[in-house]
Amino acid sequence: MKYANTTPLELGMTGEFLGKRYRIAGRLVMGMDEGGETYTWNEFHLVADDGSSTTLVHEVTENGVEWRMFTLIEPMHSLTAAEAASRRVGESIDISGKSMRINCVDESRVLHIEGEAPEGVDLGDVAHYFNAESGNEMIVVSWTGDEVEFYRGVTLPAQAVTGAFGVPPASCRVGTPMQTSGASVFDNAGTRQDAGGTFALRPPMNSANRAGISGKMIAGVVAVLIAVAGLWFFNSSRTKSSTPPKLPKTQLIVGKSGELLATRYRITGRAVVEIARVGKRFLRHEYVLTDDNGSEDLLVQGSERSGDEWLLLTSFRTERPLTSQQVGALRLGDALDVDGSSARVTEMFLSRVQSVEGATAFVAGTPLYGLLARSGTKTFAARWNETSVTFYRVTPLPAKSVTTSFK
Repeated sequence: MKYANTTPLELGMTGEFLGKRYRIAGRLVMGMDEGGETYTWNEFHLVADDGSSTTLVHEVTENGVEWRMFTLIEPMHSLTAAEAASRRVGESIDISGKSMRINCVDESRVLHIEGEAPEGVDLGDVAHYFNAESGNEMIVVSWTGDEVEFYRGVTLPAQAVTGAFGVPPASCRVGTPMQTSGASVFDNAGTRQDAGGTFALRPPMNSANRAGISGKMIAGVVAVLIAVAGLWFFNSSRTKSSTPPKLPKTQLIVGKSGELLATRYRITGRAVVEIARVGKRFLRHEYVLTDDNGSEDLLVQGSERSGDEWLLLTSFRTERPLTSQQVGALRLGDALDVDGSSARVTEMFLSRVQSVEGATAFVAGTPLYGLLARSGTKTFAARWNETSVTFYRVTPLPAKSVTTSFK
């Protein structure tokens, strides 16, 4: 079959992201032509129980399988179709409040439709688009005629996608070679490189192109995906050849008592946690500290720089409680009102508990999403899962004072 589905996802599968269930209603094969070759990739049309929808993109690159989620956004600085069409690779543009570099200008075509397509999609539809990037943020501008739409694209780890749809890891497949336009390429792939060696990020067919991603997608669903995007390096093809992170030597013993910042604590538990951020992955110890009132805080040992860095994470309740969806919807640079201070999100990460000791709420194998936000000299942290959020004040501590206190 010319456009056979070689992905681990199948029509009719259901998956849950942040408590919202999606059904794979359709699959589109998209393509672009260059130099007599056609590059193709999959776009899965996901429909939620409430009728909202989004697009999940699958392609195979020289780095392996890549999944991307596209979210319709309102730009801070809009463009007309004529202005968008005049843009060229290498130019700088401000769409979302920061200067970004255009690294791809192209067009895509609907080559195959299986199952339910998004509203207005027809076989043969063509979309013009360009990609712009800055750091970890990717923006896609897509237009047909006078209609222009803007998307934020995020990369998802394969296990986040297959895990959500209940696909065992062993069943994951990648594209197989096929002949198209006389050239051997990858089915469902798109391994073309553009200026600067950056892989092209193709937009989904959208409502502006008579083939829509729904703008009704709940921000909370995208929230976790944004937090995950590009951050989870556990078992990914990008880190298989990298050196496994080293675990710092344990310096504190569960059961010991000590005093930190005038508060008496007892170490009631310890977890070995793997932290993943863009381009970085490391292991650290997280000790559960219980004070005389039974309240729990965290003492963190280790960073990507050193195993002898210590942070005290003191939990607190915010004046305006936030849900997991609200926290997860934040992005780098966004403002966060915590503890009466306006803090800017400076880091986002994903953590996975590898092992636990003693009395702790941590569960081995469980992922937690996290962020750091700063306001002047103050640093705050948030850790959350699908059901709850915990906020912390972050205080660096000298290594000697920590080890001496619990000696």
